[in-house]
Amino acid sequence: MGAVRVKIRTPDPRIARELLAPFEFTRIEAAASVGAFGGGFEGLDCDIVLYDARSSAVTAAREASKLRHDARAPLVIAAAVARASGPRLPPAFDLVIPVDGPPQSIVRLLEEGLRDTIGRNELNARDATLATLLPAQAPRRPQPALPLRALYAGQPHKAFLDLEQAMAEVGVVFEACLTISAAFDRLHEQAVDALLVNLEGAEDAGLALCGALRRNAALQGMPAAALTNSARAKDSAFAKGALEAGSASDIAQRGVPWLAYFAQRRRERCETQARLERCQAQIESLDGFSAHLERVARQHTDADRALCLVALQIEGLPGTLRAGTSWRKRLNEALDMARRLVRTADCATVVGPHTIVWMLPCTPLAEAERLASRAVGVLEHTGFAEADGPIAIAISVCERLTGESSAGLLRRTLEQLGKA
Repeated sequence: MGAVRVKIRTPDPRIARELLAPFEFTRIEAAASVGAFGGGFEGLDCDIVLYDARSSAVTAAREASKLRHDARAPLVIAAAVARASGPRLPPAFDLVIPVDGPPQSIVRLLEEGLRDTIGRNELNARDATLATLLPAQAPRRPQPALPLRALYAGQPHKAFLDLEQAMAEVGVVFEACLTISAAFDRLHEQAVDALLVNLEGAEDAGLALCGALRRNAALQGMPAAALTNSARAKDSAFAKGALEAGSASDIAQRGVPWLAYFAQRRRERCETQARLERCQAQIESLDGFSAHLERVARQHTDADRALCLVALQIEGLPGTLRAGTSWRKRLNEALDMARRLVRTADCATVVGPHTIVWMLPCTPLAEAERLASRAVGVLEHTGFAEADGPIAIAISVCERLTGESSAGLLRRTLEQLGKA
């Protein structure tokens, strides 16, 4: 994700400095707007508004509700609360985060919240596009949601029953594995939404399991809690990406509601990603990319947000056996690889035998160029670079100009292929 712009809203200058601190050494651009809630404020040119809702949640929610009616409202309206108060707040907020945890968690949770919102907005747009391309269908009966499931990993703990009761109170099914290795296997074999790791007697293995959640694509984003009474181990768990770390009694009393909250958000994120992929395939099969691009461009114009297109072309250089079956197979494999590099919220389509185009919503030019360079780098460092002879990879990245039509943006992007 590129540079994210955050605005802090609080009536207290001291709290403003406190909430700005986590963003000091990140790519996130953060600023504060200090003043009493309720009167509105200037400067909506940001991606996320983070309200300090600890002292006056109701007043902050009232202002957030008014802000939401502005066409240029930030993508995410978040609330910062004390961990002990739990995640329950008025629905005016898209996201609630505990601010008395590790600073890196605040940044990570806000970035995840922003990606979630962009994905949901794109899913709504894809659904609307498909509604114009497909005959009307009877609404599907919603399936009952399965309860959240949390897995305990590690040796038995005297507070296990307290943890189990706390999980039951928030509607989470609690299961146990008595070894770290068995828990790692269970995470891959069954649907698990949250993880609690007892570091006692297996600190290194438990911390490695927490770290594995960040590196594994299937497990990424799963909220984890580390049970430990050691300050050093607690810091290590946070460094590995744990959402919660502390004594078992503390986790049972204050951490479990947060685990359930972010487990539910992750489940919704996974469902959104699956639906995005299905809609993407349908839009391309119906040749609906241009119609979808027009819809999204209109929405971005109304909200004054950046929209970019990326085109990637793969062709053989002189001497390449471009007419053979092997070449066509390799070319299709290269285009498929380029497609897999596209984020689920970015809609892609093949526009010719050698060219793929994808649309990046809510993405400024610098970030689009970075993603395009990454795609080229991956292709150049695979076997495609010498498959059946040398190939040339051309790239074009364009941000929509003020007043430019979606068709004009697509035409300009394709015309610039190979001109850089």
